[in-house]
Amino acid sequence: MALLQKVNLFVINFTNWKDLFGIDDDDVNLPNVDKSGEEIKSDIQNFFLIAFSGLVVLFIGVILYGGFTWITAGDNEEKLRKAKNIMKSGLIALILTFGFLILLAVIGYFLGIKIDTSATFLDDIL
Repeated sequence: MALLQKVNLFVINFTNWKDLFGIDDDDVNLPNVDKSGEEIKSDIQNFFLIAFSGLVVLFIGVILYGGFTWITAGDNEEKLRKAKNIMKSGLIALILTFGFLILLAVIGYFLGIKIDTSATFLDDIL
């Protein structure tokens, strides 16, 4: 509790750049962060789709690693069991990831948000 009070006092005491760093607000060139609701919604969609794409690639890599481990295991039962567990874990994680996307789409449907599942979001980022 004492740490939280110290943090609150710190935030209350230093409310602008001049108090904190000894510089004026005019000297700090911050980017324009005034975004409309559509831009924020688009940013959130892009974040989730990029995260989803990264997770799919990662879990497919885990499944491929499990397959490689299986191929190189030979007659070693311990390595075969390890390879099967790796592939099973990767497949379960991949299924959960797709389930998360479906859950996001259902929640978006009920909230009236269209989830763009196309790859056109990359055009906005690149």
